Amino acid sequence: MHLPPTIAASPQDQTVSVGDTATFTVTASGTPPLFYQWRFNGTDLAGQTTTALSLSNVQTTQAGSYTVVVTNAAGSVTSAAGVLTVVLPPAPVSGSVVAWGGNAKGQSRVPPGLTDVVAVAGGIDHSLALKTDGTVVGWGLNSYGQTNPPAGLSNVVAVAAGWDTSFALKRDGTLEEWGWDGDYGLKATAEALTNIIAVSALWDCGMVLKSDNTVFVWGKSRYGETNVPAGLADVVAISGGGQFCMAKKRDGTVVVWGGNYTGQTNVPAGLNSVAAVAAGSYHCLALRSNGTVVAWGDNAYGQTNVPPDLTNAVAVSAGGSHSLALRADGTLAVWGRGDLGQTNIPPCLHSVFAISSGGGHNLALVPGFYPMRFSGVDYLPNGQARLTVDGLAGDVYRVLGSSNLLDWLAIGTVTNASGTVTFTDASAPNFNRRFYRLVTP
Repeated sequence: MHLPPTIAASPQDQTVSVGDTATFTVTASGTPPLFYQWRFNGTDLAGQTTTALSLSNVQTTQAGSYTVVVTNAAGSVTSAAGVLTVVLPPAPVSGSVVAWGGNAKGQSRVPPGLTDVVAVAGGIDHSLALKTDGTVVGWGLNSYGQTNPPAGLSNVVAVAAGWDTSFALKRDGTLEEWGWDGDYGLKATAEALTNIIAVSALWDCGMVLKSDNTVFVWGKSRYGETNVPAGLADVVAISGGGQFCMAKKRDGTVVVWGGNYTGQTNVPAGLNSVAAVAAGSYHCLALRSNGTVVAWGDNAYGQTNVPPDLTNAVAVSAGGSHSLALRADGTLAVWGRGDLGQTNIPPCLHSVFAISSGGGHNLALVPGFYPMRFSGVDYLPNGQARLTVDGLAGDVYRVLGSSNLLDWLAIGTVTNASGTVTFTDASAPNFNRRFYRLVTP
């Protein structure tokens, strides 16, 4: 008598970091021989026909549902699904800011010596940085004081920048607002709110996510921005655009309301499994859990034409008319309007762990210094010079030397393994004076 297969132990849910190995197993019984076929999101995985499925160097595109079909001569059975969640390795605690694109108002001119930054926010023409000590630094256009945080501001855990407004979310769930108020009560309303867990800025409004996972929007409602859809609940992420709002729900769906003159509130049919959202001036971005990006709304500059080769995205940000995505490997993709240089990614930029787009500029956080810099020179007793360089871990530099600033000679190559590296110039005693510079191949 042939017994059909039965499953005693189905694959179990698991969470791994990008680059790790994930292994699913199944235990089944029944009249042998038993045959196995693993599936990913319902599709057979070629060659995966044993009791175990091992996935090495896992990427975000492999997140999803894994099942196995067990078959014998008497029948078949499908296991319960094991869900694989893929997360980024722990991000660096803090870093420094890299900025590029529009700089007419100084919004891309990062203050010298700014370090220990944990988050950034790009406004239309100004920028904000949140430091590890809970304080905020601003730069760029300051016509309404939007780059001047209130005296004594501390215990900040998140920042948001709008047209000429700035917001800071404090550890106790309250807000501070500074800059343009517009006679809309932006500041008074913001600073009366409590139980806030996230904040975003529109052009004329503020937007917050409350601890009960509901949304509140206030300010000048030209296009219904403050009219939060009735019954909207279970929201886990928000983003404010020019004159519209985006909310991501816990179930991975998206709700958009407000101005719709370029189709920005027309969420693509069937959009699901969304992990993050970003609202630009007139367009929307949705990052899906599989690392792909969906865009809609205004496309006058190609800002919704997602590069076809963009995969493994882990964060998105939408600017005035351009779009920015961060990949799991710390590299970037930018598309859309580029007349201010906002789509020109700085050369050799890598190891990025946070991003934000402004009106026509971009901000990125890296765990070291970009570009690299000489941070010290020591003269050794034998006349040699020892140079200390700060930069990004993984960089390789060519060290050039000159005695006249005109003729440069390669004198060595050094790899920056940890963020700081030293190089000793053994030929220094042969020169009365010596100039140095670094080049990244």
